[in-house]
Amino acid sequence: MLKSYEAFYDNGKLKWLGIPPHIKKAKVIVVVEEEEFEAAHDQSIKQLKGMAPKPAHAVSLEDMDKAIQNEGAKR
Repeated sequence: MLKSYEAFYDNGKLKWLGIPPHIKKAKVIVVVEEEEFEAAHDQSIKQLKGMAPKPAHAVSLEDMDKAIQNEGAKR
C-alpha cells in the first residue's frame, strides 16, 4: 500500500512538512516538484487568509468528513 507524505529535500535529508511516517526502513518512490524551491519555501499559510468566504454557520470536522465522503472533493 502506498502512503503520501510531504517533505523538503535538503542536502541529502528530508525535512517533513507534517507528521513523519513511523517507520525505520522502507522502499520509496520520489516525485520532485519542478517549481523553484525558494518560491515554495518562502510562502506562508497566512497568504491563504481571505481566499475562501466564511461559512454561513460553523462546520465541524465530522461534518466536513461526511461531506467529502458523500460528495468528494469538488473544484
